[in-house]
Amino acid sequence: MEWSTIHTHQPRNTTPTLVARWNPPEQGWLKANSDGALAKAHNRGGGGVVLRDHEGAYRGGACYVFRDVSHPEMAELLACREAVQLAIQTGAPKVHVEVDSIAVAAMVNERAKNLSLAGPIVEEIKLLGRTLEGFKVSWIRRTGNKGAHLLAKEGISRNNSSFWPNDPLVVFFM
Repeated sequence: MEWSTIHTHQPRNTTPTLVARWNPPEQGWLKANSDGALAKAHNRGGGGVVLRDHEGAYRGGACYVFRDVSHPEMAELLACREAVQLAIQTGAPKVHVEVDSIAVAAMVNERAKNLSLAGPIVEEIKLLGRTLEGFKVSWIRRTGNKGAHLLAKEGISRNNSSFWPNDPLVVFFM
């Protein structure tokens, strides 16, 4: 081989990676990012929720243990339900839930009654949403949902669910 063949810069054929960033909700809204995760070997799941206001200020977070959960979509739905419940407990009148599952966002936004096996959870989320002045669920890429993802993984490793009124990352490093 010739020296120029080896040492000449060859352009790489790469595709750009789309990275989502977290964006604050509209003024007067609370954003609840949620995520579900699984430990299939142990037949359990975990959920993570991070609450932030329109200025991006942390308003609470939690990790949840979901026993006997073996399907990713169910872990995502259970985490979504916990996110809405936690937001309601904080007294938020308007809640914007972000999930990193397109299927979960679609199910919760569907007007028709969900008759699938997951239907009771989906319908409970919708019912909780109707108790609020404003409620919406949208999809975000996992890169914009990192905090909730980390807490979901934490939920898998714990025996009990936990709530942190202060930033959980401070708790983890103490």
